[in-house]
Amino acid sequence: MLMVVTIHVQLGRLMGERGLKVAEVAASTGLTYATINSLYKGEARRIDLKTLNRLCAVLDVTPGDLLSYSPGQQPGDDDPNW
Repeated sequence: MLMVVTIHVQLGRLMGERGLKVAEVAASTGLTYATINSLYKGEARRIDLKTLNRLCAVLDVTPGDLLSYSPGQQPGDDDPNW
């Protein structure tokens, strides 16, 4: 069964609005290029709280600015492992 993602990382949008490159954000946060790139592309399946904290501090945003929620499949809907 296809899992519907309901929480989206808005890092790509924020970086685009600010003209920031992946390498710049990686260097300023101390996070790896691969981590930032995965979040930028919306490919990350999870985000560590330490990562979220560093991004918020460097970009001067709140977690609510970095993450958005859109209703979709809820835990337990047709998939007991979700």
